Amino acid sequence: MKPQVQIFDENDSLIVKIRGELTLRYAEDIKQMLAELPIYQKKVELILEEIEGVDLCAIQMIWAFRKYCQSSDIHFHMQANMEDAEQQLIDNTGFSSLFL
Repeated sequence: MKPQVQIFDENDSLIVKIRGELTLRYAEDIKQMLAELPIYQKKVELILEEIEGVDLCAIQMIWAFRKYCQSSDIHFHMQANMEDAEQQLIDNTGFSSLFL
């Protein structure tokens, strides 16, 4: 399933919920989705739910988005509910700190 995003503006936080397939197949969609987020708050919460697949491409884009937030003095937090296989990929590629 193509990635879908829901955006909630709560006080000084932007809550972004993403679901679907986060793979190279949808790389342009993911890139555009992250680039078009209305980031003007001081906190961004990225929530991954109902993920049907994730690969290194998507992980790297999320990592770059996190770095952008940090360089812009925006607090970034992420949580994800993933299957064991996806979590194992994240651990094996060294991106587990993305979830801290």
